[in-house]
Amino acid sequence: MDDEQFIRMLSNYRHDVMNDIQLIKAYTSMGETDRIEHVITDMTQRAMHESRLSRMQAPRLARELLTYNWRSPVFPVHVEVAGEADWSDVEGLALQCIHRITTVLEGFTGRAGDSALDILLDNSRQRVMLIEASAEEGLTQTASLLPDVVEQTSSYVCIRVNLDSPETRAKWK
Repeated sequence: MDDEQFIRMLSNYRHDVMNDIQLIKAYTSMGETDRIEHVITDMTQRAMHESRLSRMQAPRLARELLTYNWRSPVFPVHVEVAGEADWSDVEGLALQCIHRITTVLEGFTGRAGDSALDILLDNSRQRVMLIEASAEEGLTQTASLLPDVVEQTSSYVCIRVNLDSPETRAKWK
């Protein structure tokens, strides 16, 4: 990473923090303490998941997921990490899956709107990615383009990728 990329990354991070501070200030001036607690809880949870993600021994995956929203995607990403595990041996496969999923999903919706991408990296038994995408419309045919779809409607798709399964690598090539 060169100096300009590093400065851009810090700028994006600072922007996100300032947004949270602005919310806290606004809610404070309105006396809405319950909303302040909600913002602080969200900030704390986000930091906890970012910390777990950073300890997974998968720096490229961590960088991709931590900076994804800064590239103005069609699908804003929310990441949660359950448990702790070493993902160094499956990092390439996890990145390959995420890139393929985001490319397909962004191709179907094609525009920003009321959409979201929730990614759960679950380390509780096996290393599993549970990916849920929602959009106003346009997700109807994703099951024919992506393996491991477990549920789908025109505005929702759920994909479960078991990175410890020997069949996974072949399905996601």
